[in-house]
Amino acid sequence: MNQTSINNRILWQKRLKEAGRVLLQYSYNPVEGMRNLPEWDWAFLLICQGLFAAGAGFLSGVVSKSVIACVTGLVFVPLSNALISFVLSGVFYYLLLFNFKKTVPFIKIYTQLVFAQLPALVIFMLSPLLPHLMLLGPLASLWLLTVGFVYNFQVERLKIQKTLGLLYIVFVILWVFNNLQNRHQVDRLMRDRATPESLDILENELKEQK
Repeated sequence: MNQTSINNRILWQKRLKEAGRVLLQYSYNPVEGMRNLPEWDWAFLLICQGLFAAGAGFLSGVVSKSVIACVTGLVFVPLSNALISFVLSGVFYYLLLFNFKKTVPFIKIYTQLVFAQLPALVIFMLSPLLPHLMLLGPLASLWLLTVGFVYNFQVERLKIQKTLGLLYIVFVILWVFNNLQNRHQVDRLMRDRATPESLDILENELKEQK
């Protein structure tokens, strides 16, 4: 191993330790953490985001007691998390540009989203036990985004609160619609699989319970 490789390894070890320190301080006080975000380059930021999301995806699978969910959580949760972050960063970039007359570097908006999403990832890990917790994660994240945008980008608090509140309402509507659709599909599948024999057994069990 040449000297360059050794130096790179030492550098990455130091940066990972720094990421651990930042994450620890953030966990103590997320509001203060949003006000003092690190200025990481794209490569390190995406690696840390991937590690955060992969950990949440894996632990969500552990909570649900599903090996398949653990494996898919390691792959699909980081990919979907990064995709959503890029899309939302683009939305917020133009929102800040046109509505607030602020030109903010894209990576700074993305960094805000990465750290604001951390409470949502924690709640995501517990969602297999209580699915309705999924409504709390985005609420906490949007609140932290409000803190970050107001403090770091000096935008009007009331105006950004209304904008993010509208975004949360859209999320709730989509969440309710998706759950109703999934429930309808499950009910239809159960009806399709029902046979006269299974219905007779269910009827007899209900009679015995009476």
